[in-house]
Amino acid sequence: MLVSLFSLFCFRCKEERPTVTVKMTGTMPIVTQSCTSCGEDSYAWPSQPFVFGKYPTGNILLSFGILISGISLSKTLLLFKHIGLSMFSGRAYHQHQKKYLVPFILRYWESYRQRLINLLKGEKNAVWSGDGRYDSMGHSAKYGAHTMFCNTINKLVHFELLQSK
Repeated sequence: MLVSLFSLFCFRCKEERPTVTVKMTGTMPIVTQSCTSCGEDSYAWPSQPFVFGKYPTGNILLSFGILISGISLSKTLLLFKHIGLSMFSGRAYHQHQKKYLVPFILRYWESYRQRLINLLKGEKNAVWSGDGRYDSMGHSAKYGAHTMFCNTINKLVHFELLQSK
C-alpha cells in the first residue's frame, strides 16, 4: 500500500512513476523515492520519529515493552518472524536495554523512592515492615534480598539485592 502511494508521482517535482525502495530499520520502514527529473533519492520518508538522535521510536518502545512485561526476547523474535513483521535483532535489543532502558528505570526508581522518603519524613506514626531472605540451590545461601515496606501508605520504599562472599 505504501509503495503504491509513493509510486504515483515524485513528491518534489510531481513527475510520474518514480522508483520507490523500502529499507527496514527494525520496526521502521524508510520509503525512498528516486526520480530521474529531480535527482537520485529525491525524497525519503521515515515512518517513525527518531529518539536519542538515531533510534526509531518504535524500536525503543518495543524494547521497553519486552523488558517491562518480562516476555522472552527469543519468543518475541520468533513471533515477529512467523507473522512476517520486521524487527530489530537480539543484539540491538540488548544495546537498547544497556544504553537507555535500564539507566532510565534506575533513575526513575531513585526519584520515585526519594519522593516516598520525603512524603514519609512528615509521618510521625508510620508503621514499617521489613524482610530479609537468603536463598540458594545448595546448602549455603549465596544471594540475599532485603525489603522495607511502609504499611501506612502501602508502598515498598527500599529493596536491596546482595551477594554473599
